[in-house]
Amino acid sequence: MHARTQDLNRRRPHLQRLAQLGLMTAVTAKFKDHPLLEQVAGQAKVPLLANAWSEVLSQPALRADQVHANAQGYALFTDTLEARLPSLGFLR
Repeated sequence: MHARTQDLNRRRPHLQRLAQLGLMTAVTAKFKDHPLLEQVAGQAKVPLLANAWSEVLSQPALRADQVHANAQGYALFTDTLEARLPSLGFLR
């Protein structure tokens, strides 16, 4: 079997799960941070502003389109960022 085919077959269950999650997001409009973000932040030893964009993009009134915030969405993100920075060790 060709190496590329083997790689695709190995990844197929993960890709199918991602497709299911994408469909659920499209149906429910409830976004969630991918678990990989927390893993990468932990490995890089950097703080993670968890769920900030997910909270904004889960609210249709705060989106300019399916994946981008509008002005009110950016304002909410900024407010969330400002409120969480002290707990992340940045602002006092």
